[in-house]
Amino acid sequence: MIAKWLRSPQVLISAAVFLVTLGVYIATLNPTTPFWDAGEFITTSHIVGVPHQPGTPLYVLMGRVFDVVFGSADITQASMNTAWAVNFMSAFFSALAVMLVYLIIWELARRADPDAGWLAHIGGMVGAFFLAFSETFWTNAIEAEVYGLSAFMLALLTWLAIRWYDHREHPGSNNLLLLMIYLLALGVGFHLGSLLVYPGVFMLVLLASRRQLPVFDLLLMSMG
Repeated sequence: MIAKWLRSPQVLISAAVFLVTLGVYIATLNPTTPFWDAGEFITTSHIVGVPHQPGTPLYVLMGRVFDVVFGSADITQASMNTAWAVNFMSAFFSALAVMLVYLIIWELARRADPDAGWLAHIGGMVGAFFLAFSETFWTNAIEAEVYGLSAFMLALLTWLAIRWYDHREHPGSNNLLLLMIYLLALGVGFHLGSLLVYPGVFMLVLLASRRQLPVFDLLLMSMG
């Protein structure tokens, strides 16, 4: 079952979209410290400090993880490799966001036209690559910025909302709602813009559910 799923067209294409996007981002990645906020984010990731308000604590922690994994223990090269590692974090999460955008477009296209077939896949790839190589997104994907990680969170929550919609009649779908609420709260630690997905998800849950949701779950979503 798992092997068959891994060979499905959407899985193979999404992997290809991710790898192509990440490859281009790595080839064009800033090797050191770019201008503006990037230097601040690189520094605070290395020392686990506090950048400008609102602080983006989860971004700093993730940046430190990438610094430890991809940075250098050689003190003479530490500053340069730290910059590359934190810049690479943006590229990695931006490529994941692009992959999820392909999946979202494919999911919506095949629902709009069940006979779309490969056109849904092609439309998903075109839309994903238009985003990936648009000037603003590409620029932020190759430097230490919060927007790539925020875009990943927005895309992930949107994709999970579609998954919830497919399984909304199952009692276990409430667990997926709780996961989305948890991720929504975590996303604020990347960038406050992650909250932009909340109204759409909330309205989808409120209007699409055919069974009454527990009051506690609705309260959690309302406080998201």
